[in-house]
Amino acid sequence: MHLHATIVLRAKELFTKPLLIMKLTAILLLAGTMQLSAAGFSQTVSLSAKNASLEKVFREIRKQTGYDCWYESDLARKSGPITVQVKEVPLEQALNACFSNTQLTWRIIGKIIVVKNANCRVLPCRKQWKKPFL
Repeated sequence: MHLHATIVLRAKELFTKPLLIMKLTAILLLAGTMQLSAAGFSQTVSLSAKNASLEKVFREIRKQTGYDCWYESDLARKSGPITVQVKEVPLEQALNACFSNTQLTWRIIGKIIVVKNANCRVLPCRKQWKKPFL
């Protein structure tokens, strides 16, 4: 009886320690993954431009974040020079600083920054489907 109890106790000790190590490893891996994920979503930007063109500012944003910028070429010419000074701020805050003194507005769709005139109203698209001619 004593021998059986010792074997059961010893077997329990052998399984408890590796299980504890596996749980601790899983927790550390999960915490590390969550940290990397949070760092990937929060893009930080540093910009220093005085009387720069819209194209130049967007080239720098693309270089730092990988986000593409979409805008009409007329809009870039009409926007005038941009002066901005930000250091390690979120992308949204940097865009607000870029367009604070302009008539432009922006929106991020996926990995694309879409810029348009703030006065421009976009009407909903109404497609009219026609029946095929048979």
